[in-house]
Amino acid sequence: MNKSEFLSELEKRIRVLDKSEIKDILAEYSQHIDMEISNGQTEDEAIKSFGSIEELTSEILVAYHVNPEYEYDAEISEIIDSDNIENKSKEKKAFSEAKEGIKEWQKKLHDKRLAKKAIKAEQKALKKEKSKDEFGEFIEKGKNNGKAVGRSVGNGVKTLTSKIWTLCKWIFVILCIIPDAALAVISIFGIGILVVLMFQGYPVIGVLIALIGMAIASVAFGGLLISIVVKKKVVTVESVEYDDIPNDTDDFTGEE
Repeated sequence: MNKSEFLSELEKRIRVLDKSEIKDILAEYSQHIDMEISNGQTEDEAIKSFGSIEELTSEILVAYHVNPEYEYDAEISEIIDSDNIENKSKEKKAFSEAKEGIKEWQKKLHDKRLAKKAIKAEQKALKKEKSKDEFGEFIEKGKNNGKAVGRSVGNGVKTLTSKIWTLCKWIFVILCIIPDAALAVISIFGIGILVVLMFQGYPVIGVLIALIGMAIASVAFGGLLISIVVKKKVVTVESVEYDDIPNDTDDFTGEE
């Protein structure tokens, strides 16, 4: 294979690229062949140094981000050359259709990739939204549990405080009622003695009245102390709306 045949074959196989790119590639390999010839090699030896034309074409297409498996242009060119089609317009039409097919395939591949990216993005957004909802439910549940615990603690503290206060009142009443009861007993005992002395003619009427007053005061003070710790149940009557009370007069409207 000489230089012109090599460049012609290479051009057929890389026709999928732009014209400017094809021109640069052919010029580069042409200069390389000329340089090897100037170094003493023949055209055939210089061309063989590139390796097989198939491997070289694949490397070039991969370098320009084109899939070498879809090298439709070279296949079409080979079919055209083998069939010796005389009508050049048909050759151009076939080449154009093949090129459009490649573009359509690339477009479909691009759309498919975009669709996959869109699906992944939507799934990611749904997953993020679901995580956000679950986190919100967890926070709300935590708030409700916190409120319930707070109410339970508050009720417990309130109950404990009430019991301590009741105990304190009982201690106070007991400490006060013991001497008060003793004073009441002494007063009553003294009243009895003074009554006997009064009937015997002793002038003890004033002391008797004082002891009677002291006894009454002791009893009253004891009742006051007991009322502090003994609670009376207060019955409250809830108000009833008149609309809820059945109207018995409806039965006496005079209508049968």
